[in-house]
Amino acid sequence: WAVWVRIEASETDVGVSDRWTAMASTRPTLAIRDERETVTVRVARGESDWKRVAHLRATCYYEERSKGRFTTSYKKMFEEQEQRRLETLHNEHKNDTATFLAHVESGEEVVGSVDVSKHEEGTNKELEAYVCNLCVSPLARRRGLGKKLMCTAALHAQDEWKVRSVRAHVDSDNAPARSLYGRIGFRKISEERRKDSPIGQVYLLEALLPLNNMSDEVVGKDGDF
Repeated sequence: WAVWVRIEASETDVGVSDRWTAMASTRPTLAIRDERETVTVRVARGESDWKRVAHLRATCYYEERSKGRFTTSYKKMFEEQEQRRLETLHNEHKNDTATFLAHVESGEEVVGSVDVSKHEEGTNKELEAYVCNLCVSPLARRRGLGKKLMCTAALHAQDEWKVRSVRAHVDSDNAPARSLYGRIGFRKISEERRKDSPIGQVYLLEALLPLNNMSDEVVGKDGDF
């Protein structure tokens, strides 16, 4: 696939839209395109979007887990819980969080997603962003989509919330994700033990904004995930 970028801004993302327009002669959109398909990245909104994002996350979560007797039931339960979580999160904290999805235009299939939210950290209550739940469909990997989702989320946080840094957690044995984060400017600041991690040990990462090559990513440079 050749990689083209098309990013859609919401009606309220005036500052973000202006920033994107300044990056290219025409307003860019975030997309991956080959002879058959176009994939667009945009802000997720509404029940239909939450359902499709939840389905992708359930698929990715159970991708490498053993296929047991109840795996299908657990996967469905995970998907339903994630859909409810997204609905609640965006209804109650719509000004403090955003979910971006990447979808195939021909069939509306979601092939990537990421969440970004703002938080106050430290004794000085400094505002910063936190990104999580980055996932890309197995059929859409190694096309730069993961990096573009991250850069889109970071740009949204920088422009909408005026934050100067962004944090993320990554499993210590997830080499592809660690490589991605490292290339765009994240560094490890601590190690933690978490029950929700498959291996228990995770790294807390932090990057200053803007991310490395962030402006290049949102106008369509190639990359890996």
